[in-house]
Amino acid sequence: HIPTISTAKSVALIAEAKAKGLDVTCSVAVHHLHFTDEVLDNFDTNYKVLPPLRDTENVLALREALDNGVIDFVTSDHNPLDIELKFKEFDLADFGTIGLENVWGVLSQYTTVERAVTLLTAARKRFGIATTPIAVNTVADITLFTPEGTSVFTKEDILSASKNSAFIGATMKGKVLGVIANNQLILNE
Repeated sequence: HIPTISTAKSVALIAEAKAKGLDVTCSVAVHHLHFTDEVLDNFDTNYKVLPPLRDTENVLALREALDNGVIDFVTSDHNPLDIELKFKEFDLADFGTIGLENVWGVLSQYTTVERAVTLLTAARKRFGIATTPIAVNTVADITLFTPEGTSVFTKEDILSASKNSAFIGATMKGKVLGVIANNQLILNE
C-alpha cells in the first residue's frame, strides 16, 4: 500500500504496477484532491501539509485516478496540532491539517455517493480490519449522512480540539449527521 500520493507521476507508476498485476493499492488525502498550491500564496500555515499541495495538473490527475479506480482509498489525513505549532512563520510551522469533519463534504464533490462510501471504507478489508454487517441483533457501527445540500465550513463547525483546518471557508456538499458506534448515537448538532 502506498499512502497519501499527491502527484501525476505517482498515479502513472501505480497504474503501471496494477496493469502488470501487482498487488498494489494507494490512497490520497482529501486535501490533495481539493486544493492546489495556489492557496499557498498567502502563506496560511493551515495549508502546510506533507506531502505538499501540488499544482493544478497534479490535482486533476489525482481526480482522474479517483474516477478510473487507480486510487483505492481516500483518507482525511487528520493531523490535529496545537495552535503554537501552526501560529508561526510558514517555514517554521509544523505540517498538518485536520480533516475528519470535512472528508465527506469534500469527497462527495468529486465522485458518486456509492464510490465515496467505497473509497472511505474499503481500506478495512485491505488491512484485515473486521467489519460488522448491518443486521438485526448486531452492534451497529455506521455513519449517518445526507448527500444533499451544500454549506460553507466555518471554524465553529470544527469539533476537534485542534483548529488547524485548511477547509475553513470551503464549500461542502452533503453533511455527516452523526454516527452509531460503541452502542452510542452521536449526532452533529
